[in-house]
Amino acid sequence: MIRIIEDENEQYFVGEKYFALMDYLLTKCDKVAFCLPNFGTTFNVCCDMDCTQKYESVKETLDRDNAKFFSYKEKVKPLLQSLENKIIKIWRHNEYFDQKCNYEKEIYLIKFDEETVSIFKTIGGLDKWCHPDLPEDLYFFAGSECYFAMTSHECEYEIYDDSDEIADFLSELSVDFDDYDSSKALL
Repeated sequence: MIRIIEDENEQYFVGEKYFALMDYLLTKCDKVAFCLPNFGTTFNVCCDMDCTQKYESVKETLDRDNAKFFSYKEKVKPLLQSLENKIIKIWRHNEYFDQKCNYEKEIYLIKFDEETVSIFKTIGGLDKWCHPDLPEDLYFFAGSECYFAMTSHECEYEIYDDSDEIADFLSELSVDFDDYDSSKALL
């Protein structure tokens, strides 16, 4: 596996490099997933009988965060509408492939084809795929196996391919990367 970590001064996949990555992924992948984090949902908020006061405080926060989620969802609605005929599946869960969190995510599995790439290219860079402006944490799949995974807020990318082809492609883009051993995310 290849791991790429950007720092705030160096963004690898913006502009032409982002377009090249989307074109490359199109040759390898047939599906992409992303999520909309809903911080207004939580799991295991209260686990004993004497927590009514705590629950009311948490409920206020959740209600406010749910309102933010609906506002966020309105913001990304044009993108979701442009992908509407490409949606394979939508589900909600607190687990998203290899990530587990204490809030719910609305997860979209999308057919990845030339039309999808064209829509994705309007975004302009991987750094843009981040809450609160867009869906986040893109996972590109070849069949049922993850090929490319992105953790938006951490600017970390993993490519589950050790071939010379991907290494050459990244080198051509002047992207620094490391070999790394990890398990694949499965669809």
